[in-house]
Amino acid sequence: MNVWAISCGDSGYKPLVMIRFNPDMYSDEFHVVHQGCFYENNTLNRSEWNHRIHVLTSVINKYIQSPPNQEITTEYLFYSPVCEKRRRNEKEKEKQTVENIE
Repeated sequence: MNVWAISCGDSGYKPLVMIRFNPDMYSDEFHVVHQGCFYENNTLNRSEWNHRIHVLTSVINKYIQSPPNQEITTEYLFYSPVCEKRRRNEKEKEKQTVENIE
């Protein structure tokens, strides 16, 4: 299924969860900087990668166990709070898209 199909109401009204996964460095809401999953020489930071995969797995399981009521849900993992305004704007666009379908 592509974005065009969703925007045209062809999703069958099944919940769709999009998980945005950031492998790069970010700072959390407490301004603590977390290193990215890859070092400058492109080798894997295994402990950070394993942590993020664990969180990703938990989020996927959460949505499997309890599907959202919204038709489209976007979850952001490991993004800095400075992206919050962009996230709110995207959520508003998603809401408008769903309203337009109905």
